[in-house]
Amino acid sequence: MRKAIYLLFITSLNLFAFEWNDWSGDIRFRYQLENQKDIIITNNENGESNSEKSSLWRNRYRMRVRFGSSIDLSQRMNLFFKITTNDTTFSEFKYSSQIAAERFYLQFTFFGNNKIYLGIFDNPFVKSTLVMDSWYGVTGFAAVGEIMFNNFLLELKTGVLFPGSHSPEYQKSLYDGVEGDYPYLFVGRVDILSGYFSLGVSYFHYTTGEYSIINPSLSIFNKKISIPFGITIDSSFNFSKNSDNKGIQTILYVGKNSEAGDFMISGYYRYLQLNGTNPLFTDSDFHNNKTNGTGFYLNLSYSLDKNWLIQTKGWISEDINGDFKNRNLSIQTVISY
Repeated sequence: MRKAIYLLFITSLNLFAFEWNDWSGDIRFRYQLENQKDIIITNNENGESNSEKSSLWRNRYRMRVRFGSSIDLSQRMNLFFKITTNDTTFSEFKYSSQIAAERFYLQFTFFGNNKIYLGIFDNPFVKSTLVMDSWYGVTGFAAVGEIMFNNFLLELKTGVLFPGSHSPEYQKSLYDGVEGDYPYLFVGRVDILSGYFSLGVSYFHYTTGEYSIINPSLSIFNKKISIPFGITIDSSFNFSKNSDNKGIQTILYVGKNSEAGDFMISGYYRYLQLNGTNPLFTDSDFHNNKTNGTGFYLNLSYSLDKNWLIQTKGWISEDINGDFKNRNLSIQTVISY
């Protein structure tokens, strides 16, 4: 009897046993110089309006630490998590408010490479930062399927995103300020990929009716040569709005950052109208996290080592309709492990 109980106990442990995978993360130090210009309207004692140009220069020394791992709960089910201290200045750092879970999700893998995600995970529905910052995690459910035919890969993605924190740094939710009960977002994407190009389209639909966004993209690239290069054309159209509802972006890159001595030059031009996408989760760096902006971004990066990168980044943007201008230059080093 004792042997039977012991064997049952051991068998139960084996059923629920799991295996930790390697830990990974990065440490980033950034110096950031930012200038913002805007027109401020003031009223004098006589009630007359005056306009003044306001210019603000800011020097910011920022840091961020991230680390995470995964657990193999079974042969087909994995738990992933990543903790972050957010992107904060040294003087603003508070342990109680700045440490957050950046990713926390379950991944179920079925036949082939077909997967289901549940929790806070990387956004699989965008190819660039035009309609959503790639750093933001999305909260909800997603299913990703792959079908191979000839030399092409067809990716099918669908999901539902729920209210939740999408930017740990700003503590924003995808639905902050949205009226109505239980708002959520239906999303889907279809991509066709080969060795040298990808063509796809995403669809975002809010149940509140404010945003129904089509996001097509085309990428042409060559990663098999010593100095890889690529170009991506990305656009957005929000047909829930009748005006200022478009956006377009062109991205270029040359080089790579995988081994010591590697370099990369990348940049984009962006034109994003006021209603071109939801302003709650736009690019956190470009145009002070706003829509209604147009401008350029340039990134120069050099690999000091396989896991050590130094970068110089610059953003120049201005309002499409308005007077706000933003100049942003940053130098940072990132150590991965």
